[in-house]
Amino acid sequence: MSKLKSRVYSFIVSISMLAFILPTSEVSAQTLQAKTLSDALTKTSMATSSESNGKLSLKLNGEGLSKSEQQQFTQVSKMLNNLQVVFNSKTAASKEGKISKQYIKTIANVGGTPYNAEVWSDMNVKGKNVVAKEIVKSPQLFKMMSQSKNINKYMIMDFPQGENGSIDFKKMMSGNKELQKLILTITQKYSSQLNLKGVVTKDGNVYKVKIDDAKFKEIIRKVVNITAENKEIQGLIKNYVVTSMKNSGSSTKDINNTKIQMEQMFTKIQSQKFLDAFNKNMDKLDNIKILGNKGIEIAYTIDKNGYVIGTKGNIEIVIDAAKLEKAFGTTGQSALKGIYTADIKFEVNNKNINKKVNVKLPKITAKNSFNYTELINGTQQTQKVEAPNEVIKSSK
Repeated sequence: MSKLKSRVYSFIVSISMLAFILPTSEVSAQTLQAKTLSDALTKTSMATSSESNGKLSLKLNGEGLSKSEQQQFTQVSKMLNNLQVVFNSKTAASKEGKISKQYIKTIANVGGTPYNAEVWSDMNVKGKNVVAKEIVKSPQLFKMMSQSKNINKYMIMDFPQGENGSIDFKKMMSGNKELQKLILTITQKYSSQLNLKGVVTKDGNVYKVKIDDAKFKEIIRKVVNITAENKEIQGLIKNYVVTSMKNSGSSTKDINNTKIQMEQMFTKIQSQKFLDAFNKNMDKLDNIKILGNKGIEIAYTIDKNGYVIGTKGNIEIVIDAAKLEKAFGTTGQSALKGIYTADIKFEVNNKNINKKVNVKLPKITAKNSFNYTELINGTQQTQKVEAPNEVIKSSK
């Protein structure tokens, strides 16, 4: 694959990620509707217990493709076209956040092949003996990666504590609260400087976010320019990244290297040369569509308690590969011809928010389980497994 083609595909992935992130992270408090939605999203994210179900689907389409483009698109579409994912989850945690249990069941159809997975997580950092483990059951995955005798067993992931760069879960759980506060602060800093009036509308208890192609590009441009000019935001972003790394058990060396790289990055984007080049590239996108006519549409349903109980969204991404390659290529001529469309639909429903939610872990024995190190080492690891059968009840 040529460098230009790689750039086009990387661009598609980047835009897809931004399309998911921007609507929720940049909701502004400039209007009453936007403030109500922003407050509800924040309040829901802070809940200690809930039950959720949701689904996601992806449809890909390619038009006017060259022969080589069609071959590559066919390979990708075999895996991703008509992708469907359905999930159900339960979360129960103590009010102080030191005890947490979660259950997630996922059913996916990838390339016409069904995949099922169940994951239970158990974390308790209240006492001296920290518990941090995950239990996974996924016959299709284990069939591909493990011995046949393990296909229908539970895989145990029992994490070591705070040694040799491993995760310190006590610090992680307290750090997660800090991360939530940082995300909220960063969002507020951006929102106060973005003109997002009209983006959020209200119909009863349903709040709709609508971002079209022009507004999407405007937000991207403003976010980069604001970041380049605002030292406070840069500091918040650095703090967020470092805290995330500490929570994930990164070594001191890796954290220090990241700090250096971030300093270099912010020094670069502060330069007028970078901003001129970035804004020039954004100018090139003015007449090149990134979002289709549907744009980004997300509807949030808020209950009487101020929680988001339903989210339903549609994102349509359109990539004109020929125009992109011509605009950003070195020759000024395009070898690509295709127009690619990705139609993403998703839905999430929440209930029992901050109410009693029971998360029961499966009964684990030496016979019905195996250690995750088998997938890494390919050999049976002997482990004494105790059955964590208690049920945590979370109540407000």
